[in-house]
Amino acid sequence: MTITEQFKTKRCVFSIECFPPKQTTQMDKLKDTLQKMQALTPGFISVTFGAGGSAGGVSTAEVADYIQNELHVPTLAHLICMGNDETRAAEILDQLESVGVRDVLALLRWLDGSADPALTESERWYVALALFYQDFGCIPPENYREACEQMATFIQAGRPDAGPFAPRLMDWQQDAALIAAGVARAAGQDLRALPHLHWWSFLGWFDSIADGPFATVVALRDKLRRGKKLEPWERDYYRTHRAEVDLHRPASPEMDTEKQRLLALLNDKERG
Repeated sequence: MTITEQFKTKRCVFSIECFPPKQTTQMDKLKDTLQKMQALTPGFISVTFGAGGSAGGVSTAEVADYIQNELHVPTLAHLICMGNDETRAAEILDQLESVGVRDVLALLRWLDGSADPALTESERWYVALALFYQDFGCIPPENYREACEQMATFIQAGRPDAGPFAPRLMDWQQDAALIAAGVARAAGQDLRALPHLHWWSFLGWFDSIADGPFATVVALRDKLRRGKKLEPWERDYYRTHRAEVDLHRPASPEMDTEKQRLLALLNDKERG
């Protein structure tokens, strides 16, 4: 069962995340840890990005290959393109596909920049094209613009683009639970139980969310953005649910660097 199918059929999906080792000598230790993770029967294991090769350490594709094909646990692989050109990004996608890993990351997160804020707009769209079109390798570069337009038309369900200056009032990943509940209420059924659902049908129900927690959160974000005075009940709601209302900022390259530094310190302490 793919990761997408799990979210459609299960009320709760348990997953685990791991990091490719910075040194190839640590791969055996990671394998031991992954075997223990396998005993917890996770729905899938995600692997953060590691270039491997000349960059040193073990690559994401190597770890994903072991999880997917030796432990037989569905794998979600992270991909960032900071420091990689388009050719290298395509090579990484080919590596992941060759080992049977197709769940890379949500397409929309690449387009809005939250998957990797360091990427340029053209780099984000290049990755999105590679994820959207299964036969991307057969598309001539001179047809990329048309492919982008067709992809954008499909994602927007044929509706006009709101433009780059439209206010950001929601996040597909942060608001996932609220959106799922709102769409289920609008549709009168749990959409995760459906074997298939056209994206445009989903958007129709999504646009029909008129009340409930998701509508409240979006309305509060809009009021706060415009500096409007909140009603007493809205102030109470905001105090109680501030973590849900405040949109999380995508991690900057500096934040990612600091995260990796702290992880390295933790690894050093474990080895000591």
